[in-house]
Amino acid sequence: MFGKVLAFAVLIFFLIPSTQGGSAVAYVPVNDTAGTVEQVRIDSIRRVAITDSVISICKQSLGLPYKYGGNSPVTGFDCSHFVAHAFGQLGVALSCSSLGMSEQGTEVCLEDVQKGDLMFFKGRNINSTRVGHVALVIDVQPGSIKIIHSTHRGVVIDEYTTMAYYKQRFLMARRIAY
Repeated sequence: MFGKVLAFAVLIFFLIPSTQGGSAVAYVPVNDTAGTVEQVRIDSIRRVAITDSVISICKQSLGLPYKYGGNSPVTGFDCSHFVAHAFGQLGVALSCSSLGMSEQGTEVCLEDVQKGDLMFFKGRNINSTRVGHVALVIDVQPGSIKIIHSTHRGVVIDEYTTMAYYKQRFLMARRIAY
């Protein structure tokens, strides 16, 4: 059943442009055995399809080395080029700097963070108030936020809520419009 809904979402993503404040809906089967349908906003389906695709693209780079100023899926990325590259593969343009990205989209509270949101952190200097690092949220469960990012350890997945280094440096989360 999930596969059919996902296939439909991908079909919607490619055939229907993002709505700009419209109320377009699609009817999606949610239970094949009962034959029920549910109204789903097309822009919500589009967002889920893009988010899942961006996460998949990011996971393909797991283990790739960190490279300061790097913007290559072959030789390595810095944090911001890593995120910008993944979104760019799907036509979503982001700044190539973490500071620039932190000015895009809409700020969201940490408690409201969702898959696909960006989290911004101070760099190495804990006393700074300036954005120096960005990560992509790939999973949110009660008490758990998993992020993927390019760090000195390379491209890795981390559990934000257990990492004092990042918890001390968290500045904001933002939801990018796509």
